Amino acid sequence: MKRRRRIVEAAARIFGQYGYHRGSLRQIAQDIGVIAPTMVSHFGHKEALLMAVRDNWNAQSGIVSGDHAALAYFQRLPRLMEDHTAHRGLLNCF
Repeated sequence: MKRRRRIVEAAARIFGQYGYHRGSLRQIAQDIGVIAPTMVSHFGHKEALLMAVRDNWNAQSGIVSGDHAALAYFQRLPRLMEDHTAHRGLLNCF
């Protein structure tokens, strides 16, 4: 589980910097010191890794899950916008 989390975090960095199409499994693997087939064994293919990044990003932002009461939702929006600004490449993936 720890390795899977590291892969997702590295993929978020690489996709955030280069975008999904320009970010490679090789770059992600190098970022955490593993070989690309290791990631394939955990996720099967690059698109599944992207979906894991999306799920992690949604969970961290708190926008998709959790309390959707009007005030709580709007209070989370500034943090979400900061994340979007800081990770423009990642935002373009979705």
